[in-house]
Amino acid sequence: MINSLVLFSVKTYKYFTLLFLLNSFVAQAQMKAEYRMFFTQRSALPDTSLGADVQAFFEDYDKERPLRSFSVDLNGDGSKEEFVVSDILCGSSNCTWVIFDREHRMSLGTLNAGIIYISRKKSEDYPLLETYASLGSEQSIVSFFTFRNGSYHETKRVVLTGGDAKKYFANKPPNDMGGKELK
Repeated sequence: MINSLVLFSVKTYKYFTLLFLLNSFVAQAQMKAEYRMFFTQRSALPDTSLGADVQAFFEDYDKERPLRSFSVDLNGDGSKEEFVVSDILCGSSNCTWVIFDREHRMSLGTLNAGIIYISRKKSEDYPLLETYASLGSEQSIVSFFTFRNGSYHETKRVVLTGGDAKKYFANKPPNDMGGKELK
């Protein structure tokens, strides 16, 4: 009797392990399909090539601490747009970012986020954006942005409380993948 219980337990364990791995692969495939990439403030590097036109978006620009940027070609035109951040406008986990089109020398929008997800889905040739901002004390905000009429606009905001953030991140790429293209 004990041997059959042990055998049943081993088979059950293998079954659930296989099921778990299969679900993990399916979830990763869905994440990769939905998101092109994501990044955080750690992904942004000091960028001394940003000129006065970009610096003008930051009232408290501190010349002692250069602006930082993360470059990505959002609309596939071969020219990279810049997500620009100033350390002065970063809290413990969130920053104010200006999306800047260097070629046309204009802002495409402003975001407040700790994590920025770039979707594979598009609006007017630009990807949809999703941001995560922690408010501390087990509260955070997820915002969704769509590109229309030349800039990004927030279309939806969801407040997460308690364990909602854990559920939210269960469907996201691993945080150590930040700043890299998801295949």
